[in-house]
Amino acid sequence: MKRRHDREDIENELGRKAAAAAEGEVTERDLAAEDGAGSEGAAPPAAEEASRASAAGAGDPAKDRLIAELKDALLRQMAEFDNFRRRTEKEKERIRLDAVSDLVGAFLPVLDSLGRAAAVPLPSGSPDAAAVKEGLAQVLRQADEALVQLGVEEIPALGATFDPAVHHAVLHVEDDAEGAETVVEVYQKGYRCGERIVRHSMVKVAN
Repeated sequence: MKRRHDREDIENELGRKAAAAAEGEVTERDLAAEDGAGSEGAAPPAAEEASRASAAGAGDPAKDRLIAELKDALLRQMAEFDNFRRRTEKEKERIRLDAVSDLVGAFLPVLDSLGRAAAVPLPSGSPDAAAVKEGLAQVLRQADEALVQLGVEEIPALGATFDPAVHHAVLHVEDDAEGAETVVEVYQKGYRCGERIVRHSMVKVAN
């Protein structure tokens, strides 16, 4: 009786173990199948990262329009400032030329007087005659240097072709030795500052 009970117990135990083994095999297969399905359905980590990067790099149309508008406004502002700077520089140069022309124009009669004084022949017997002429000549040289520093230059006249833009003819003469419309004598020097005429040359012209 006891051996029969033992045999039944052993058979039951073996049955439970077989059932447990069978259940464990099915569970492992199910888990393996589920893992396989999950692997096939989910994107690899690298693919997911690339997808996120692509989505982040996609441009926002509204933002792109705003950036383009800001760039255009900046370029326009820079162009306007450059034009303002150029206008300001031209205005400053015009003011400078006006000031120089007015100053030199007022000072030229003094130079004319000094030039005439230097051209007057002094008595040869005077011991100071040479010193006076040298002093006047030195003053005239210094005046010419000052004019050059201010950007003022003498207008070429003697021997040049008459140009009404820079010459003022006060006398016309017949002179076969000179070509027509040639300046044969300068009564008063003319000066210019850049393109601005400070004073026209007063000249005599051969017809």
